[in-house]
Amino acid sequence: MTVTPYKLPTASEPALYKVDLNLDDPSEFNQLSKIGYMDCDNQFDFETEIPGVNSLVLTEGAATANTKIYVKVCTADGNVNLYDTYATQLEAAALWSIKLTSDYTTPVVIATVAKDAATKSFLITTDAQAISAEMAVYLDGPATLAAASIGGAPSVAYEAPSPLIVTMPAP
Repeated sequence: MTVTPYKLPTASEPALYKVDLNLDDPSEFNQLSKIGYMDCDNQFDFETEIPGVNSLVLTEGAATANTKIYVKVCTADGNVNLYDTYATQLEAAALWSIKLTSDYTTPVVIATVAKDAATKSFLITTDAQAISAEMAVYLDGPATLAAASIGGAPSVAYEAPSPLIVTMPAP
């Protein structure tokens, strides 16, 4: 797909672009009924009217210690911390999972998840067997988050495509 400027913006009109859609395989032409088109006509703001799925970034909210991991949840675009809006909802342990990075399949038991107002992050406490290991902390996907009243249609949805990798220090 090629997008080229068609018309520069003015004080009263937005920029217009010409889009060329190139199909590598001629059989794709028969599948055009599966491609959606929308004529915006400059009647609405595409980003606010059709918000889609926003990526989240998981970072360490404070130093990891023993069986405790502090996770801060922010938007990838704008670095907005979701703590102020979704602190109660994100406190649910069912929304989180942890796996050992040695194979990315061995689960680590989450004992509790609690809000930490001082760091505006979430304190995840693991079981005692998890110490001295590198782990990947995951936040569940858009459907599960929406079911927990964190985004979802008709509002914006959220997902954290990459885990937070933490190394638990030795006791």
